[in-house]
Amino acid sequence: MNKKIFIRNGKKKVLLQVTISYETYKRLIEIAPKISGSVKGSLSYVVEKAIEEYLGRMERILREAGDPTLHTHTRSLMKSTAPSNSTTRPSNVETVWKEVTESLKRILTTEKLPYRIGEPVLRRAIMVTRGSDKRTVDKWISIFKELGFIKEEEGEEGNRIFRIISD
Repeated sequence: MNKKIFIRNGKKKVLLQVTISYETYKRLIEIAPKISGSVKGSLSYVVEKAIEEYLGRMERILREAGDPTLHTHTRSLMKSTAPSNSTTRPSNVETVWKEVTESLKRILTTEKLPYRIGEPVLRRAIMVTRGSDKRTVDKWISIFKELGFIKEEEGEEGNRIFRIISD
C-alpha cells in the first residue's frame, strides 16, 4: 500500500481512483450536493460515507458468521452504532418520523434514504410535514435525536450533518 497521504480538514486522506458505470455516476453527481449540503467536496464526502456504510455492513456479516479476523475495536464500534429498540419509541413520534422520511425521499428524489443528511434538507422535510415555525422544527429535531432516529455528527447549528439511524 504505497499511497500518498494528503491532509484535508485536519484528516488524513488518500486519492482513490475507481471506474463506475455512467448511470451510477450521473446519480452520484445529482444527489451528492443534496446529501452533503454543499457542492464543494460533495462527491468525496458521499463516496467516502457510502464506502464506510458498505464496509460496516460487510463487517457485520463477517462478524455474525464468526470471522475471527475482526478486531474487538471494530466490534465495539458496530455495537455502539446499532439503532435503539423501536418498541421503546412512542408510536406518535414513529408516525411523524415516517412522514418526515417520506418527505425526505420526495425532496431528494430517491427511494432509499441516504446514510447522512444535511440540516437544511431535514428542516425542509419537517416543515412540509409539521409546519414552518422554527420552534416546531427545532422541537422535532430534538425529539428525533433524543429517541435515536438521527444522530448529530458535525457542523454548526443551521448547517449540521445528521446520520440517519432509523428509516
